[in-house]
Amino acid sequence: MCGIAGILTPYQANREPEVLSMLGSMATRGPDGERVTSLMTGTGSVCLGHRRLAIVDISPTGAQPMTERSSGSWIVYNGEAYNATQLRDELEATGANFFGRSDTEVVLAAYLQWGKNAFDRIRGMFALAIWDARSCELILARDPLGIKPLYVAKLKDGSIAFASEVHAFTAAGLLDFAVNRRALAGYLAYGSVQEPLTFVEGIEAFPRATWRTYNLDGSVRSEHKYWTYPQPNIELLKVPRETLIQEGRVLLSESVHRHLISDIPISVFLSAGLDSTAVLGFTAQRLGNAVEAFTVSIPGDVRDEGPLAIATAKRLGVPFEECAMNSQALLDSVPIWLSSQDQPSMDGVNVFIVSREVRRRGYAVALSGQGGDEVFGGYTSFRLIPRLAKRHSRFIPVKIRRMIAMARARGGQFEKERAVDIASAGPELLSIYHTSRQIFSTRELLDLGLDPIKLGLTSTFHAHNEDGVDSIVVGDPVASVQRLEMRYYLGDQLLRDSDVYGMANSLEIRVPFLDRDLLDWALSLPGDVLLPRGAPSKPLLRQIASDFFVNDLTNRPKQGFKVGIAGALRGPLKPLLHSSFDALKKSDILPSAVLNRILNEFTSRSDDAGWPRIWALVTLGHYMDRAANIRTDKQLRPL
Repeated sequence: MCGIAGILTPYQANREPEVLSMLGSMATRGPDGERVTSLMTGTGSVCLGHRRLAIVDISPTGAQPMTERSSGSWIVYNGEAYNATQLRDELEATGANFFGRSDTEVVLAAYLQWGKNAFDRIRGMFALAIWDARSCELILARDPLGIKPLYVAKLKDGSIAFASEVHAFTAAGLLDFAVNRRALAGYLAYGSVQEPLTFVEGIEAFPRATWRTYNLDGSVRSEHKYWTYPQPNIELLKVPRETLIQEGRVLLSESVHRHLISDIPISVFLSAGLDSTAVLGFTAQRLGNAVEAFTVSIPGDVRDEGPLAIATAKRLGVPFEECAMNSQALLDSVPIWLSSQDQPSMDGVNVFIVSREVRRRGYAVALSGQGGDEVFGGYTSFRLIPRLAKRHSRFIPVKIRRMIAMARARGGQFEKERAVDIASAGPELLSIYHTSRQIFSTRELLDLGLDPIKLGLTSTFHAHNEDGVDSIVVGDPVASVQRLEMRYYLGDQLLRDSDVYGMANSLEIRVPFLDRDLLDWALSLPGDVLLPRGAPSKPLLRQIASDFFVNDLTNRPKQGFKVGIAGALRGPLKPLLHSSFDALKKSDILPSAVLNRILNEFTSRSDDAGWPRIWALVTLGHYMDRAANIRTDKQLRPL
């Protein structure tokens, strides 16, 4: 795990100062080392940089940038290849020699042996850059789900720059900070920036599951998407459920075991939920008490997950540490979390806090249960969206649906507008899914000056060709929701937040539920197998990991770790609320009159209805305030 950066220049130039500046802005990604390599080649030049968090092969042979001497090719790599041992064995059988034990060396050798097909063979998370000296081309590639981030920009001089974080480009002075209004619209619609857009104009998120090659002049030579969601296999409807349960158990167990490769101790995030319990259970099967579980608890609070997590760890025979915090300590963490953001996001404070506490206790690697809800059907959306799509497919005029929604809606103007938006959506499942996820009503977004059509976006505030049409499985609404949740909520928010806030604390977070082999299997399951009618959430996972669950866990409603921000906005976080709105109005990216109206509506009410949109504006205002205050330093994250 680390941070990578680099610049491909169409003329010979020394770009080391700029790459070092990019790396310096990402110091928490790699506290164990920093190196750059400059290559003059033909009429151009390449500079590759790396910040190191040493986990596998912590010796000097694991340092990057790394080269393969006979070819003269170089690599910088962020992530982990969990099947590196198997790939190494294959490569050694073809005559390859290795100097160290790092997976980075294996990935470079795999590329030199198998070309771009190597990326499809990696089982893990990665964002990488390879300079192929044989063909004089720069190759960028990213893992299938985008677990690891990668951002790219074309500079005014024709150079191509890349980095693990958006703010690295402005930190190095490669680009001026300018808000991308298309990304702003997507952020306010969903609470996170929607890829491939980024919040800073001129920077794009590199596509997931894709490799791309660049010529020396900065032009794209070729591009290929090497993985897509597999289609459900209807033949699996005939397979005995016990057979599928056993297959899933083997795949999840193998995934967890692969994710344990490390030369330093490993920890596990443990909540009171099914996903983290399953991960800990399979981890304990392999490591026994050589792993430690951590839970951030709020003693005395109804949201406290500590007691059940403690009981789970004790039952599984795993050492456990409860990171107890009171409500005030949690709220005190909020400004620190906000200052660690790479792009504005309304979510992830929980990841930041647990990452900080685990790192403070000496760990640099943690396994997480993230992805279990998307893979196995844990959200209410798996039931709700298909039900709404079925209802909207009936021949009921939209006008009548709106009238019914307006009559049934409880609360104020915002609640009525949201109900009308959802009633107006569809009948296509995709439209209903996106509309149900919006945190602002369409009317409010238009009032804020964010008209998707004028901005060149789809009506659901996405870049064209990125609205998820290719994620729909005709005739299978459950499988469609599974893919949409992976693509948008997981891909555009949860994974990005997990990476940024883990790395802000120099902690590598691993996600066994998103193992490629497990994904290929789970995505092949028809919706009726994944989530049968009348079954509880995640029925397959409940059976796959049944040995690790008890009734208190399986009967507990889905809750998760919450900081209680909604109520705090009228109490301890009230100063943050107003200062963020003031900063947002000063930035002039949204009309002040509309901001005042939204704020007044919230402060005049006694309930917390609609608080997510208020919180999205607070996080946005804090981000803009930092951007304004440290613009002269060209750095968005204090280190």
